[in-house]
Amino acid sequence: MQVDALIDALRKAGDPDWGVDVGRYLKTSDLEFFGVRQPVNRRIAREYSKLVSREDFIPYLRELWEYRIFEVRRAATESMLQFIQRGMEEEDAIGLISEWLDDIDTWALTDPLGWCMGKLVIKNPNLSKVLAEWGKSDNRWRRRMSILPYVDICTKNQYRPEYGSTILGALEPHLGDREFFVAKAVGWALRQLSYHEPEMVAEYVRLHRDQMSKLAIREGSRKLPRID
Repeated sequence: MQVDALIDALRKAGDPDWGVDVGRYLKTSDLEFFGVRQPVNRRIAREYSKLVSREDFIPYLRELWEYRIFEVRRAATESMLQFIQRGMEEEDAIGLISEWLDDIDTWALTDPLGWCMGKLVIKNPNLSKVLAEWGKSDNRWRRRMSILPYVDICTKNQYRPEYGSTILGALEPHLGDREFFVAKAVGWALRQLSYHEPEMVAEYVRLHRDQMSKLAIREGSRKLPRID
């Protein structure tokens, strides 16, 4: 497989000083940082993922994740996204995402997995049941993950009007969550939805603002007219 070559390419592309800065910014993480800018990481990950056959999807991703290096794990998330688009089995992808959520210590790895899960949910809306279960977890990253796919679904080329009420229903169990990274995700999802359904989101915030954290209200209302 291409793991050694990918890691070598990432190491050569790194800037140690930038890596120190990123490590300070992602202060919840104790991973090693090469200091690779994300567009470069994405390009390298995509380049090497093209060389991986379908039967090697899982071994390749598992081997990447074994390295406690931020950029290598970030490349694993980007590779998974490419593999999903190439027809990776839903069960395999969800299984790995679930495993990794128990080994994640930063939003910067949780979020790209959310985009992977978003692609799966679009293909199979019944996966909302999996997200609902994850939303009950004590693990803040798993709870954040239960929201992120709905952010992804709200991107311009993927959103459909019938998604609106589903997304709002999925957010409701999290409205009272005061954990920063979860409340931030709630607000993010509402804000993304407000680009498509401003009146629906404004009414939702009006109805539920007593339950919501100030952070979720602020983030979710950012693109809306003032809500009284």
